[in-house]
Amino acid sequence: MQYKLNWCDSVKAIFISNNKAFSVLSILLFIMPIIICRFYVPEDDFIIWLIVVFGVIMPLVLFAIQNFQSGWRIEEDILEIKAFTIKRKIKISLTQIALIGKESEWSPQFRICGVGISGLLAGKCRLRNKKQAVVFQHLEQSEQLLIETNGEYYLIGHIGIENLYNQLIELGAKVKDFEILSE
Repeated sequence: MQYKLNWCDSVKAIFISNNKAFSVLSILLFIMPIIICRFYVPEDDFIIWLIVVFGVIMPLVLFAIQNFQSGWRIEEDILEIKAFTIKRKIKISLTQIALIGKESEWSPQFRICGVGISGLLAGKCRLRNKKQAVVFQHLEQSEQLLIETNGEYYLIGHIGIENLYNQLIELGAKVKDFEILSE
């Protein structure tokens, strides 16, 4: 069982979000330089076209490369989480888990390192309760999975997160009420 981003998911995360105004603005900011160059820059002006390619298209390619295969994967009793440049392997039988709401004290407040755009949050974050966690959230969801093992926290959120929650319980993870700890 796994949930990993492919090339298209990585690039789509820039343009697709729950905030429609941000989605439209992102698309416009991407295509405007190309449109301006197409109609106002002569085709033989190679330098301007080179700037557009490296200034607009290359950041998208680099973003997709950095976030390609971000997500999680289960192999036997090991949960592997990849969030931006952070990669962790967790023994499932030693974990405590809970589904939490997006407005919980365990939600991300400040990104320490990684990527944070409208459709993707991946990396290390400080949570509202001042603890730190490795976070992977693809497209905003109402529920997130909080995992604790050996004093380290991991937060995963995406469409269908309940399936991962149920799978982890079947593999031996213990359910814990983290909301009591944050009071």
